[in-house]
Amino acid sequence: MPVHLSPEGRSARLVEVDLGGQEAEQLQAALNEHLEAVGLQLLISGAGRWFLRGDDLPPGRSDPRLLPGGRVDYLIPRSTANLSWSKLWTELEMSLFSQRLNTERQERGLPPVNSLWVWGVGRCPQPPEHLPWQRVASDSPEWRGWTLLAGGMAGESVEEALNCSTDSVLIHCSRLSEALSAEDWPGWLKAVEFVEQSVIGPALDMLSVSKRRSRLWDKAELWIDADAPPIVLTKSDIWRFWLRPKAFEKYVVHVVQQGG
Repeated sequence: MPVHLSPEGRSARLVEVDLGGQEAEQLQAALNEHLEAVGLQLLISGAGRWFLRGDDLPPGRSDPRLLPGGRVDYLIPRSTANLSWSKLWTELEMSLFSQRLNTERQERGLPPVNSLWVWGVGRCPQPPEHLPWQRVASDSPEWRGWTLLAGGMAGESVEEALNCSTDSVLIHCSRLSEALSAEDWPGWLKAVEFVEQSVIGPALDMLSVSKRRSRLWDKAELWIDADAPPIVLTKSDIWRFWLRPKAFEKYVVHVVQQGG
């Protein structure tokens, strides 16, 4: 994806840029003149996402949404094995420097596009023989893609997933980890509120009734950290009225403190 790398002392900070349709097409054509000579091609999807296609791809970097504070200096490859890619990237950055669209962006007070950030590099994996869930709801296109590849049903709507007629459902929310990695504490609190109201609340409702829309729920598992055991709730847990319920935020803070 096209980005702006802003120098800050000895480090650099990644700034995502918004490109109009015409700007994106101009940039794509200019960069492909260099990339196609080495067997690479930049593609833009209908949703405006950028893809780099080729048999031999450069080393992948981290998802820019997960970079702490947008700092990228320690993630830029510098090993001997990456010298050829570093040379190509230097040529691309020099080409970007001379692009008229960048001059026009700066005149409008917008950050110029001065680099490409390649992340998510890989080959299409073999689908698993068995998918534990019949339906997955996720705000991550990667998770939805993996689900479809494995033969499951995927979508973004949490409400549809909770009310579907399948036996097993996975709801994945990347907002918490993204906000935590970016040190965005207001965003983190909003993500906690979203999970509590849109996921946990409805899930507890599904457990508290014996039957809802011809579907029975036996238990709900809450995974906050992949390295920590899940919080498991069953129907009997719902009826333990003598236990004072805790807000979801308390569980998340506890896991974060243990991990950090």
